[in-house]
Amino acid sequence: MREDHDVIKGSFLQALRLRPAQESDALCVHALATQVFLDTYATSGIRPALAREVEANFSMAAVRARLDESSLRITLAEHQGHMIGFAEV
Repeated sequence: MREDHDVIKGSFLQALRLRPAQESDALCVHALATQVFLDTYATSGIRPALAREVEANFSMAAVRARLDESSLRITLAEHQGHMIGFAEV
């Protein structure tokens, strides 16, 4: 079984694409960041503080501002044409 896992893992990594984020990626970054944040921190539901944090940090305007920030670098991870993650440094 270990060999099968390594083949699946290897093929996934070969199909993984990393690239710099562009302005046209704002919508998907916004959606993915919001989904991950809410899945992580809103496990019992939404309250005003969480909603404000999502709006402040993951709204389209906030994402666009970060994409325009010259001191930040956002790298996207894509698999088979789907954004599956990103890193902001």
